[in-house]
Amino acid sequence: PFCDGAHKGSSFAPKRFVAEKSGTVNLCGCKSTDDQPFCDGSHNRSGFASACEATELPPPKPKA
Repeated sequence: PFCDGAHKGSSFAPKRFVAEKSGTVNLCGCKSTDDQPFCDGSHNRSGFASACEATELPPPKPKA
């Protein structure tokens, strides 16, 4: 889920994401989705398998 710079020299670029509210979302890891940064199931067609496990994140802190 974190940028390691491996995209340098490719057509991929990091995608900034700021959560607007608390909740559960599925973010794309295969880079094949048509709905960046969200998963649309494209990985099922491409055979992508993530090396990272999903983790629970704490809710965002309220804005001042």
